[in-house]
Amino acid sequence: MRIATNKELPVILNQISKDKLQNVYLYIDVLVYGVDDANIDIWFELFDDGIVILLRYYDSFQVFKSTSAALPENISAVIEKYKPKMISARLDVAKELSLYLDANYQLTSGYVLKYDGATEQDIKQSEVSYASKSDFEEIAKLICSDDEIGAHYSVDVLQEQLISRMESKTGRNVVIKDKSKLVAHFATYAEVSGLAVLGGLIILPEYRGKGYARLLMSYLSEILIKEKREVILFCNNEHILKMWIKLGASIYNNYGKLTLNNNI
Repeated sequence: MRIATNKELPVILNQISKDKLQNVYLYIDVLVYGVDDANIDIWFELFDDGIVILLRYYDSFQVFKSTSAALPENISAVIEKYKPKMISARLDVAKELSLYLDANYQLTSGYVLKYDGATEQDIKQSEVSYASKSDFEEIAKLICSDDEIGAHYSVDVLQEQLISRMESKTGRNVVIKDKSKLVAHFATYAEVSGLAVLGGLIILPEYRGKGYARLLMSYLSEILIKEKREVILFCNNEHILKMWIKLGASIYNNYGKLTLNNNI
């Protein structure tokens, strides 16, 4: 694999756009940041029938594969050099990649879902508000306190990413507060024209069971749908999956995540 330059970006984007939902974060990062951002690196290899792309975003990696050929052998050397905390790909690609890595990476899987609109129209706008910049430290701490969605983040890095997404208009965050206390959060983790990825749903334990997940989902997703954006979700919890499906989402495909052992 070789490092990408601006000259090769059109070819890379053309390949990804044929199956952009295979790895939607990779597609958005390439489209938004290109190769000039200090927090992004892109490696690729072209084949007769497709492409393999490896993208670094901060301390995580994304992989895209549209070829029947095996992954390039030197992909493991790049990963070993950076030791990313997390690597994401379509499930079959993640399984193939795991054969190139040592046992320090644990493979888990989940679902990619598409959302076409609320099954119920019960948006109470007065209860939901957009987060301000001063909220992001509290949001990052709240997310990182949850082993399921925050395990591979640190508070400082996540806070920096959330602020960066807000300032670049590639992400927006909505919250519910009890007086001044932040009790629930949901966000777009990535946005481009025609597409948005939802993530970061977190509700304080003592405030669960009040319908806040439905409220946040309805509020934010209906805004995105009115903007004519395709709404994508990720889920690796069967209970949460049932909730998303009940709220109107449908399964698109499966993803795999390789997480570095925290003891390394």
